[in-house]
Amino acid sequence: MTRSKSRPFFRNWRYIKHKDDALCAIFALFCSFQVEKRVVLTGTPLQNDLREFFALVGVVNPNIFGPLSSFVRRYEEPIVRSKQPEASEEEREEGELRLEELNAISSRFILRRTQDIISKYLPPKVIKMENYLLKFNGQ
Repeated sequence: MTRSKSRPFFRNWRYIKHKDDALCAIFALFCSFQVEKRVVLTGTPLQNDLREFFALVGVVNPNIFGPLSSFVRRYEEPIVRSKQPEASEEEREEGELRLEELNAISSRFILRRTQDIISKYLPPKVIKMENYLLKFNGQ
């Protein structure tokens, strides 16, 4: 498993890497929990990074998309290719079809709430500014 040195390791799933389609230790650990229900909360849209989406979905719904290599071949590659400026009409249609298929499957277990909906239930945002004097080498 690799992670950014500046971020704690649970803050961003994209730092959890899959090697040779084998699940990394932390991912396997989460999947091994014998629990009745699993919930993942995220503050960012899952579809912004399809491998991150795959990892998070794998925790709550293991094996729904098969191994990572199959997911990449069936969904990630056509969707990413379809968004390129030089994509052909056929590639755009294929990407759109795969995206619709992915949304149809994931809509059965993903509850999505946008900012305009959840902001009604959250306390107001508070920004607190503090000044500190830093001393280096005993100065």
